[in-house]
Amino acid sequence: FSAFLLERDTPGLGFGAEEKKMGIKGSSTRQVILEDARVPRENLLGELRRGHVIAFQTLNLGRLKLAAGAVGGAKGMLRLASSYAQAREQFGQPIAAFGLIQEKIGRMAAETYALESAVYRLTGDLDARLRGLETQAEQLAAIDEYVVEYSLGSEILGDAIDETLQIHGGNGFSAEYPIELAYRNSRINRIFEGTNEINRLLTTGQLLKRAMKGKLNLLQAAQSAMTGEPLNALELNDRDAPAALEDAYLALENLKRATLLVAGTGATAYLQDLEREQEVMARAADMVALAYLAESALLRAERLGGGSEGRAAGAAAERLARLYTFAALDGARAFGAEALRRIPGGRAALPKLHAYLEHDLDLIGLRREAAADAYDRGGYPL
Repeated sequence: FSAFLLERDTPGLGFGAEEKKMGIKGSSTRQVILEDARVPRENLLGELRRGHVIAFQTLNLGRLKLAAGAVGGAKGMLRLASSYAQAREQFGQPIAAFGLIQEKIGRMAAETYALESAVYRLTGDLDARLRGLETQAEQLAAIDEYVVEYSLGSEILGDAIDETLQIHGGNGFSAEYPIELAYRNSRINRIFEGTNEINRLLTTGQLLKRAMKGKLNLLQAAQSAMTGEPLNALELNDRDAPAALEDAYLALENLKRATLLVAGTGATAYLQDLEREQEVMARAADMVALAYLAESALLRAERLGGGSEGRAAGAAAERLARLYTFAALDGARAFGAEALRRIPGGRAALPKLHAYLEHDLDLIGLRREAAADAYDRGGYPL
């Protein structure tokens, strides 16, 4: 494939009819038709027969933009859900007082915070890597470096919109309320720039590809996770983490080990046939995403806790980071267990998986606190 640019009035360039869509109706969607169109040589974009490189990196940057857009959308849902829950009364009190509503608001706040933290982190890493690069080849290679991290965000937004509609009850299904429009418009995000299923396979595929090329010491790390034991607080003392986040950083390191345990067990059992086990690869990818989001949330909370944003912001960030991290352990336990039950010989690793992901934190209480922060701030707690 080759990439090229065309002027709109180029002979032979045409467009199909406008497509009618379920949502995003303000956007134009038409086929681009080329029929006997002559392309001047100087209109070539990049190198001949290297257009796929440009296409793939365009998709990667598109995924990052989708994640940033998802942050804004999720914040909007928090404002909408919090406002409606505080105004809507049932049984003589606002539904914001009900535990099951607080649970939804608290979960939305933690996931939005983790996603925003990951977007800041990834964008900063990419900016730093691109700085000073002049050639297109260097820039495309730099963008490709973060292909795994780009695949985040759209499901967090989808869940936030779904929960906001649920909080609205029957009103949420009415076109008179704004949530109906958001619900239809958001559905495309899990398809845009490569479906989420493709992104999951891409995550584990890239990790294995880099391991085979010697760029990533994945197999040795996985072997360590398969034979080692969960870290304890004493082994984490080399990190100068705030006291409020020590247990969460410990949980994060064990989450990473659990992820390596599952990925390593699968790679060892299936070898080259792992690509045929898409369900196993997808569950490993979900664990990778949970670890990246949790680490991003903790790193940002650590910075906010010692910064000039104020004690309230630091405390809210710490609460949301701990909530997301420990909830990620519960999610990873389910993903990992399903994968290990499928992998030949994987059941023997189940006790170790559970040992890595064990915790005794009261997530219900933390979600109530996060919901209280959201109510106080009229939406997103930060």
